[in-house]
Amino acid sequence: GLQQPQQPVALRAPRAGPHVDAVERHRVLDVDVRDVAGDKRHVGDARGRAAPPRPRDQRGLSFQPDVHALGPADGPRERREVARARPDVEEAETRPEVERLERRAVDRRARLVEVPVAHGHVDVRVVARRLGEERAAVDRPHRLDDVWRGDGAVANQQLGHGFQRLGAARREHDVADQRERGPHADGPVAQISAVVVARADHEDVPPDLDDARAAARAGRVVVVGGGASGYFAAVSARRHGAADVLLIEATRKPLKKVLASGGGRCNVLHDPSLPVADFVERYPRGRRELRGPYSKLFGPEDAKRWFEAEGVALKTEADGRVFPTTDSSETIAAALRDAARTAGVRTKEGVAVTGVSVENGRFAVATKDSSSEAADAVIIATGSAPAGYGLATALGHTVEAPCPSLFSFRVQSPVLEGLAGLSLEDAVLELRDRPKGPRPPTRGPLLVTHRGLSGPAALRLSAFRARDLRERAYKGALVLDALPDASPAAVRAALDGHKKANGKALAAGSSRPYEQIPKRLWARLAARAGVREDDRWAGLSSPTLDKLAAGLKRLELDFDGKDTNKDEFTTAGGVALNEVDMKSFMSKRVPGLHFAGELLDVDGVTGGFNFMHCWCSGFAAGASAARVAEGCEPFS
Repeated sequence: GLQQPQQPVALRAPRAGPHVDAVERHRVLDVDVRDVAGDKRHVGDARGRAAPPRPRDQRGLSFQPDVHALGPADGPRERREVARARPDVEEAETRPEVERLERRAVDRRARLVEVPVAHGHVDVRVVARRLGEERAAVDRPHRLDDVWRGDGAVANQQLGHGFQRLGAARREHDVADQRERGPHADGPVAQISAVVVARADHEDVPPDLDDARAAARAGRVVVVGGGASGYFAAVSARRHGAADVLLIEATRKPLKKVLASGGGRCNVLHDPSLPVADFVERYPRGRRELRGPYSKLFGPEDAKRWFEAEGVALKTEADGRVFPTTDSSETIAAALRDAARTAGVRTKEGVAVTGVSVENGRFAVATKDSSSEAADAVIIATGSAPAGYGLATALGHTVEAPCPSLFSFRVQSPVLEGLAGLSLEDAVLELRDRPKGPRPPTRGPLLVTHRGLSGPAALRLSAFRARDLRERAYKGALVLDALPDASPAAVRAALDGHKKANGKALAAGSSRPYEQIPKRLWARLAARAGVREDDRWAGLSSPTLDKLAAGLKRLELDFDGKDTNKDEFTTAGGVALNEVDMKSFMSKRVPGLHFAGELLDVDGVTGGFNFMHCWCSGFAAGASAARVAEGCEPFS
């Protein structure tokens, strides 16, 4: 919880016996922190097993480590292992800053924040003094519960994770202070040392000294691409402990797709109440691979909570699409920009990345301005930009040939001529000579445009058949089913029944058996079947009724070309998914290299599914990159 002490406070559990007994009978983690005043404070002991803490979201850290922590132990054998994580800082160089910060600490109110960072065989808790910030900040790997449980080698990772968080807390304070002092401020002003007491039951529990030092070093992550997934990945990396995150965007207009999406409203995701098994069926490519990440890493409910926590009020419309209540895409873009700024993400705009190289586990990101950025981990999130595919290929990855997805069809047909603006609320569209295999879920509303057909049904067909349509050079024939809930036999029977009941009515007029078929479309279908304007229902022959039924259930429409849908612009293709670990979105070929967003061979239908992939992949890639940059093992 939060307290507001007037001076640093050491947390202590109730003691039933002498301190020496507590040390002998319990595993204790004592951390001595050399604070900015240069003195060391020893912080007490704890007893009793604490309930495993529920990880919580971080909101941008800015605090100075002050006191540390403990965990109970059970078991007959215990031993002490010492691992020190102390950044190389010359006291003489930092003394002026130490004195200045000491004065500031006296002048400003401090808070204590207890941050659970790991548990299992070793329960690590960090208590930090925050300076001048309004919101408490808690960091965690979201819903990656396996990282917080287990024994043996997993416990070793947990201990390293604890060192990482302790070091990250110090660095966060340094970064916040550096922003106040200006871009030319010198480096760290605090030193941290830690003593770990761990059980000896498992030989691999105590962390290796070098691993602990690596975990506390200043890790750096470079994100290439300033779109939805790039921003989300950068924020995630910072919130998961990366000391420095640099986002590089080639244009001067980051988040431009976010701003243009949904007709300027930004369909940020789809209804989170939809089960994951059904949710992933809306992805022509990636449905199998995304099921795990959406279930275990960062799913639709998590995305909804993330934006709401950033102050974005959301609404779910009847068709399942989720928008900000402001109906403005600027609301979403502003939330991403603010989250990045609060987390301390640095950005470079108008600078294109020309190459990424790796040597001895370190990356060098070359840019068009002839500079080079060093990094411990890299996230490429360039969307469908050709440059991103080039970077991935140069690093040894296979790129599935990109092709357009989510487009409308150019149709020239007497049946649709002059009907622009007419729509069917429920229809199924498919290719006449469709490939073998299951039919794609292309059912949905259909809109007649000046140039052909659009709307969800057409866009879904273009997505699920993207590669087939490219092979056909976007020419062929479509088949429209205007009554997907009725079988051909049922439609034929309904026409016969309507003929008997309405024999004197004009067949091409307003009298029709299915009210969901618009009057103007019905008149065109009747004309196509050979019905004249003055024909009565009673005079229609059986062959004429057969043609009418065929027009309602299987209307063939020739198409020649495609048009970009103004609200949706997605590309099928990208980095092959079998070369990416979908638990961390890290490359299987280049350790430390991550991918996020549309650059991957994942694409969804219209309705917020593509943005959901951006949020999930960005979150997981950022979390993993932070761990890699900090010297920890990636999530697996």
